[in-house]
Amino acid sequence: MRTMATTTTIALLMLLAGCIELPQDPDALAREPATGGTMSASEASTQKSELCTDGILQTDRRFCAERVVEVEGRLSGFALLSVDLQTFNGAIKIRESRGSEWGFVATLRARGSSAEDAMAKVDDIDFRWAHQDGDVHFLEVVARHQGNSDSRSASLELRMPRDVAMRLAATTSNGDVSIEGGRTDGLALTTSNGKLVARSEVTQVALTTSNGAIDADLRPVGDGRWALVTSNGGISLKVPEGQEYGYSMDGRTSNGEVDYSLRDGTKGSCPQGSQYYTPPCNHRTFETRGFSSREHVVYASLVTSNGKISVGPA
Repeated sequence: MRTMATTTTIALLMLLAGCIELPQDPDALAREPATGGTMSASEASTQKSELCTDGILQTDRRFCAERVVEVEGRLSGFALLSVDLQTFNGAIKIRESRGSEWGFVATLRARGSSAEDAMAKVDDIDFRWAHQDGDVHFLEVVARHQGNSDSRSASLELRMPRDVAMRLAATTSNGDVSIEGGRTDGLALTTSNGKLVARSEVTQVALTTSNGAIDADLRPVGDGRWALVTSNGGISLKVPEGQEYGYSMDGRTSNGEVDYSLRDGTKGSCPQGSQYYTPPCNHRTFETRGFSSREHVVYASLVTSNGKISVGPA
């Protein structure tokens, strides 16, 4: 049974900025059924449990268990596919695949006092995935654990063809989240502790981390609104400039400065001080010339509590 995690995550995160009015309806981000195409999948898994070899003292006889789940398949006939990736402790990576191939690797790990104890902790991770519900296709990969998860982790790595646009939500509590390449129509990357890296063609975007930097290189392929939010870390955004692109940006930081090096537009004024004090330029706007007449119109909010915000040409 599919959940609405993708819809909820993207719609809520898009409203996080709150600093500027964004005129699009978040309901437009609802999960769309993918029908009329084909999506095959086959699963294989391996596991091991042995004495840890990561530099601990020999007197601390800890055992490390690992289960690797690999899924491979092919897909065709879909213009858009909803993808929901969730884990509790571990990194998430998304990248392009070759041709019509798709697949993912989930790596579940745990430590224990014996080989059996370590593997039992791996078994205690609630891992599941699905790609079909009747004649509707999607992708949902979820790893969860209730209680103390210090000795457990689950990382996910997805490969997806470039010719399929993803409506993608990827969420982890502790770990980096990245997408390198591909196309999205609704992109939400979320972590509590980790860095976010996004290099993709996009429409709607929400990148949110509590502790970590945001590094984004985004190419609009339609109108959109973007929210890039972190509590502790810098934000670096690169975008293409040209006759088809229009940007209205609002950058805010509590400790740092906001710097735009885009050429095709006008910067707003910086906060004013006095003859004795010049405050850092920690709140500044930018708007492309003739913004509303551009083919792809983007409203963007960039917010951090501690760090520099820089926006420049790709």
